[in-house]
Amino acid sequence: SWDLSSTVSPWSVFSKTSSSLDLLLFEDVSGLGGKEQTQESFFHIFEELYQSNRQIVITSQTPPQSMPYLESKLRSRLEGGLIATLQPPDPPTRLLILKAKAQQLGLAAPQEALEYIAQTTPHSVRDLEGKLLRLKALAGAHGSPLTLDLAKQALRPEETEPLSPETVLAKVASFFQVSPEDLVSRKRTPRTVLARHLAVFLLREELGL
Repeated sequence: SWDLSSTVSPWSVFSKTSSSLDLLLFEDVSGLGGKEQTQESFFHIFEELYQSNRQIVITSQTPPQSMPYLESKLRSRLEGGLIATLQPPDPPTRLLILKAKAQQLGLAAPQEALEYIAQTTPHSVRDLEGKLLRLKALAGAHGSPLTLDLAKQALRPEETEPLSPETVLAKVASFFQVSPEDLVSRKRTPRTVLARHLAVFLLREELGL
């Protein structure tokens, strides 16, 4: 385990421990974006493990061919592996997850409240756990049990303004600390290029542009 922001080279750490590694788990390869030296180190790690028939598991938000921020040789290695898409859990699975989380939290949650959360939270397990923690905090603050009415009141969907291209550009620019004008310019700094690719993806996927 290492921190990508560390000044210590991951390759120097790996070279001392490679003989004892059976499996490499790497979460969100997008963290390598714009870090050429770290990508080079990771490429050597990947090659060493691959040649030694070790298991490598990597996660990302997009498939390898949609990762312009990766060096071509590293991207080609990822494209050569088995690519599997993880879908959000279905309602019955979400309910089972909520029951297990409620038990871990020592939270007495009625079936109908958990079913409501499962039906209105179609995304990740983290979203499920976050809503359950929110309800626990609210119930504790009000000194009342967790009920279906409390769940409906606390988790009522918020009204949001319609998404527009200007909003997408402004949000992406703010996140990457660039200007909206940079996104539509010919500027080619790594940060701007990555921000531009994300903006294009969102405009296409969310607004159909």
